[in-house]
Amino acid sequence: MIIIGGGPMKKFLQLIMVLLAFFLLFEKLMNSIQIKKIIKNHITRRRETMATRVLIVDDALFMRKMLTDIFTKNGYEVVGEASDGQEAYNKYKELLPDVVTMDITMPGTTGIEGTQMIVSDYPNARIIMCSAMGQESMVIEAIKAGAKNFIVKPFQPDKVLEAVQQILKL
Repeated sequence: MIIIGGGPMKKFLQLIMVLLAFFLLFEKLMNSIQIKKIIKNHITRRRETMATRVLIVDDALFMRKMLTDIFTKNGYEVVGEASDGQEAYNKYKELLPDVVTMDITMPGTTGIEGTQMIVSDYPNARIIMCSAMGQESMVIEAIKAGAKNFIVKPFQPDKVLEAVQQILKL
């Protein structure tokens, strides 16, 4: 161990210690900034390559299959299906999809009720209501419940995809 007396040598060594501490902190900061940049770049690349995740809700298996075909053929990922509003709510909590297609009229918990349940806990949920012709008043009620758009049955693939693209911009 070196014993240093007072005077200029002590002050010089103290300065060296302060500078060393400063450089160590600076290096940690730079590593932290670099790590943040790497993470940000990874997240951005993941978003660019990640398919839009869709939850399909309809009591009719045939309709769910039709929508699944439309989405998968166009690069979307169908992450789940549900047959009523309560099941949709449970699946939404579990899967956190980007988009939900929700039939209005279903036995048990309706699409409007399911929409209200989802939107009450997830106000930014993007829900597209699926209605049959002649259900205009129910569509208005669904929009009031929190749905962001609607499509009409029978489904036309271009209209379905257009509705999804519109709400993804919100």
